[in-house]
Amino acid sequence: MVSAAVSLAALLASARATPHTASAEPRRDWHAGIGAGGFVALLGPVSNGLAASAEVSPGGAFGRFGARVEGRSLDDDLGDGIDAGLLLGGVVYEAAAARPRLAIALHGEVGAVVPDPHLAVGGGVETTLWIVGPLALGLDSTVHLVLRGVDSDLLVAGALTVRLAR
Repeated sequence: MVSAAVSLAALLASARATPHTASAEPRRDWHAGIGAGGFVALLGPVSNGLAASAEVSPGGAFGRFGARVEGRSLDDDLGDGIDAGLLLGGVVYEAAAARPRLAIALHGEVGAVVPDPHLAVGGGVETTLWIVGPLALGLDSTVHLVLRGVDSDLLVAGALTVRLAR
């Protein structure tokens, strides 16, 4: 009986509470980064290769959202008998940050395998850890599906890049 009365009092008190202005997210500053390194496929036909990416988050009205481009060399032939590359572009969302030392971003993209174009869709999670000033390490875990009809490939990879980021 006492716990029901306390619960009812807490419910009435919270209903009368005014919204806390500090809970609104503050206006975000712009962020950008560029990096290059290597990746290793954990699943799929590709064993390893080079990776490069760049992103920009303008802040302001865009909040945590931004744009991202990425390119990867593929040392395996993906069944075509020739080396290939993966070019991607998409959106990035800063999920968490403890700036100026750490940021975690989710990204989703669409692109193509070149030179024989096959559609690729996917995404991942990138963790950026600043070492000193704008120099940072990036750890990117990704999953991409290369659509080739019945012979589609699923690429699950991890990349480690050296980045210049703000």
